[in-house]
Amino acid sequence: SAPNQNRQEVGAQRWTPKESKAAESKVVTKELEAERLRKQAGEEAKEKAQQEAAKFAKEEEERKAAERAAEEACRAEEARAAIRLKRNLRAENINPVRPEEEKLKTLDSSIKRNTALIKKLRQLSEEGHKGLMEDIRKVNASRYVSEVVAAIAEAKIKMSDVPAAVQVCSELHQRYVDFSAALIPAASDAAEAPTPARKRVMLRLLSELLIVGLYSDPTQLCTVIKELVSAPPGLFVGTAPSSTFHAVMDFGRDKDGSLSNITLLANFAKQAREELLYREDAEAKSAEAEAEAGEPSPQGGVERTSLSAPPEVCFSLSPEQQQPFRALLETLFETSCASLVTEHSAMQHAEQVNARTLEGVAETVGAMARGELSEETQANYEKQRKYYDQLLRSVASLASSIDRAMPELPEETVSRVAEVCQVSMGSTAGVPTEQAGALWEDEEMRTFYESLPDLRAFVPALLLGDTDPSGGNAGTGGVTAATEDEKDESAASSASATTDAATKGAAEKIDDKDDKTSADGGGVALEHLMARLPNCVNRDVADSFAVDFCYLNSKGARKRLVRTLFAAPRNALELLPYYSRISATLAQYLKDIGPLLVSWLDEEFGSLLHKKDPLNLESKIRNIRFLGELTKFKITPPSVIFGCLKKCYDDFTHHNIDIACHLLESCGRFLFRSPET
Repeated sequence: SAPNQNRQEVGAQRWTPKESKAAESKVVTKELEAERLRKQAGEEAKEKAQQEAAKFAKEEEERKAAERAAEEACRAEEARAAIRLKRNLRAENINPVRPEEEKLKTLDSSIKRNTALIKKLRQLSEEGHKGLMEDIRKVNASRYVSEVVAAIAEAKIKMSDVPAAVQVCSELHQRYVDFSAALIPAASDAAEAPTPARKRVMLRLLSELLIVGLYSDPTQLCTVIKELVSAPPGLFVGTAPSSTFHAVMDFGRDKDGSLSNITLLANFAKQAREELLYREDAEAKSAEAEAEAGEPSPQGGVERTSLSAPPEVCFSLSPEQQQPFRALLETLFETSCASLVTEHSAMQHAEQVNARTLEGVAETVGAMARGELSEETQANYEKQRKYYDQLLRSVASLASSIDRAMPELPEETVSRVAEVCQVSMGSTAGVPTEQAGALWEDEEMRTFYESLPDLRAFVPALLLGDTDPSGGNAGTGGVTAATEDEKDESAASSASATTDAATKGAAEKIDDKDDKTSADGGGVALEHLMARLPNCVNRDVADSFAVDFCYLNSKGARKRLVRTLFAAPRNALELLPYYSRISATLAQYLKDIGPLLVSWLDEEFGSLLHKKDPLNLESKIRNIRFLGELTKFKITPPSVIFGCLKKCYDDFTHHNIDIACHLLESCGRFLFRSPET
């Protein structure tokens, strides 16, 4: 049959061992060739994917760079537009062209229309100010000027409404000759309101009205500031350092009210610095430079015709007019510094007492158990710490605005109460053992945040403002104690008094020269260095930037650096860890960088928190992630970051949820696994 025949044919075709081996070799060869082709195809696909990824990354980087450039151009254009508006308002207010009496008589002067206008003035806001100005042009309110002034003084305007209020007041000033004379005293009285927010808004309104030329004599504004400087009770707590400030100190002890006024005036000095406190140089430039910068103002100031001198300002008071403001703020600064030093000492004492309690050696007898703090003690300490931190931020902001150095605070012998817990209970107190050893995800991350370069190894101590290399000038985190060799070298160098004096004199000359050549952070070399910041995308580049900055170190350069770091693009979150590392590296020796940057970010957080516009979400995320990165470098105090988190939890809706999530993503693991927090 057919099947049998097929089996016979197959049997007849049996392979010999040699043929079988050759066939197997051929099959293996084909399989190897197929595997090689598969690997080649995979490598080609991988290479193609890498090329596409690199192309995409480059396109994304170019897109972000274009967005940053567009954003900066938009901000610059907005600033120029604001300057043009102020300049135009000032020109119109100084020489107003008021309508004639006959023309006013043709407008509606009925009680009904004027009552409606006054009602709208009480509800003055940014959204409705254009319609309000149209109504002002259609109504004759010459017989109701006092009511109009009272309505503006009583209006519940916010800081965002101040530009609109300035335009409305300018429109009324250009129509009614007696308007400004009645408005300024009324606004000054409103600035004495009991609520800090109301004081802040009216103080800003008075300063803006002075800038746009609604009134020329700054005495009224100076009087308001004088009341805020001298009136708050309890501005100083402790032993008075000098009799110079008795006028400020001889009051009660309302520390919260005093702190509120210090914060208020620090914000005022920061916002009106260029117009009311600006100086062309640390000592003032030559007459030729002043002539180039502008022309004398009819009202005694200097009209700025250039947008670059000073930055974003078209008018500033004359030096004689600035002097009273500077004198008052200098007095406030001196008194605030004395209070800050006293509070610092009180904090140290409280921490030492709490440390002894936690270590079980407290000598007091009462309801408090040995080795632990009562809830009342903890609450009092947290209140004291919060007050001290806010005072420190306010003094730092004020020092930056009036070009003064921060006071020297004694080195802390005992750290925070939470850190004392670590001393008494061990490094894993309150944290499971498996968590305590995993503060960082890996060794690379630990090195990034904890191993900061010691700038003295790369930069002469002269440029760091530290003529004694072994001096206790180490900053926050990352620097170990000086080695024995360094101590010996310090002892040898300090043996020569002549050398030390020469070094100190050279340092002072360099600082003076830097302050003059880089007024407020100027200078070509500094501009080129700041342009490198967006390229700090790895640790080595960031460390190199920090070292290079030390060679341009001056007070103005430090402020310029903080301003540039603070203005990090909102869509470039990948830069924030490196910006924070730069800040932490420099803060080891340049003490004013860290507090000033944290102060600005904390103020920005408060201003952004209540804005619900979706366009503000990216700015909020950038702000809280920056604070989070600085927390991991121990630049941001824990009280600040926990305060931000609590504010989000108090109103846990809308953007606040996103902010809280980004805060915990950036530094939540660090805070949770740190024994201190």
